[in-house]
Amino acid sequence: MKETKYYNQIVDMLRWLSATEDDGISSKKVRELFRNIQSRNIIPESVYNNNSEQIDEYMEIIPLTNKELKARGHHNPQMYKRKIKSELENYMMSIPEWLFMKCYKQDQIRCEQIGRYDQVFFVEGEYSSNVGFQVLKGKEENRFF
Repeated sequence: MKETKYYNQIVDMLRWLSATEDDGISSKKVRELFRNIQSRNIIPESVYNNNSEQIDEYMEIIPLTNKELKARGHHNPQMYKRKIKSELENYMMSIPEWLFMKCYKQDQIRCEQIGRYDQVFFVEGEYSSNVGFQVLKGKEENRFF
């Protein structure tokens, strides 16, 4: 990933930001540098497969009520839940919305509901710290019957 054009753009932007302070940067320039990129947090299936016991444990704890957590011996259930969510987020990564939709069309996404409001998306693909996330080739969903 270090040799990609995108990576070099980010490095240049960070250098530029660190070299400047509040010197009257125009709002147009700020929007250009920090455009609104839609993204989704996902867990790559390869990461899940290597850490399934821990991830499943976190996903079982998150939907529990404060009363249930107190019964299990947690004195501050809200803080404990935040900690568990944070631990689960350590296994997540962000991918652009367009890539998420591409994976969705190729039927490579599995969604698990955790609690009333939260859900976790698992996407088929490989993750490595050197390259990042790579989507596996999938088949396009047939929308015709």
